[in-house]
Amino acid sequence: MKLYCEVVVGEVLPSLRALITNELIQQHKMTQTQVAKKLGLTQPAISQYGKYLRGEKVKELQKNKKLMEVIKAFSKDISSGKFSSEIAVSKMLEISHMIVDKKIIYSPGISHNVPCEVCFK
Repeated sequence: MKLYCEVVVGEVLPSLRALITNELIQQHKMTQTQVAKKLGLTQPAISQYGKYLRGEKVKELQKNKKLMEVIKAFSKDISSGKFSSEIAVSKMLEISHMIVDKKIIYSPGISHNVPCEVCFK
């Protein structure tokens, strides 16, 4: 059985970061360094996300039109400077939870019995 946070960290977050990275670079013409600073990551990590070397579930996420609208709006807010990197990370976690809760990425054996708040105590 996988813990909820294992699915978020191992499957959802890398794919979500890849989609956001590419949206920021392609649509908002940000550099990898700018994206790294906004997302609180390193430039080499952004390079890997940009090449889809991280995030095996990107294609699954791209199939969900509502999610892609959320990602586009979120990316626009990031590029406009609406969020600090801390708030952007928090919002990204919210989107990750939405992905798991709505089973946009299905992971068999996930335990929804352990609330995510346990990790943050």
